Amino acid sequence: NVANLLLHAGSHTQARAWFHAAATVGQPDAAHNLAVMLAQGLGGPADAAEALRWWREAAKRGKGNAARHLAMRSLEMDGMSENSEGWRWLSVAVDLGDAEAMLMLHHLPSTPPLARRSLRNAAARAGCAEAQRLVGEQCWGSWLRL
Repeated sequence: NVANLLLHAGSHTQARAWFHAAATVGQPDAAHNLAVMLAQGLGGPADAAEALRWWREAAKRGKGNAARHLAMRSLEMDGMSENSEGWRWLSVAVDLGDAEAMLMLHHLPSTPPLARRSLRNAAARAGCAEAQRLVGEQCWGSWLRL
């Protein structure tokens, strides 16, 4: 779309305006991309609060990567308390099929081994390169023990 073309061409101000227009009418990818631009200050001043608002909108419309961004921001601010909003958003991201969120949960020591394996395998199937590497290492190790 036009916003992505402008973004990749380096026209950040125009891309941000196009993403804003599309996000305002409910386009979840645009809402996520706008949030990233707002968080990084691309195409205008950085605005963390506005970025969080657009990530929430994108997550409510089914964008797992937006829910993961919300989780990471919340966990950074609130810490790793199990009752933090960050864990809720991370769970939403996993439910929406976000492979990176699955891998984040896989790496947590408090995640039970069976759940860890399931999360790693689901992340690998969803195309997460790191998860695919981990699955490959486990398969290779199993093969060597034969």
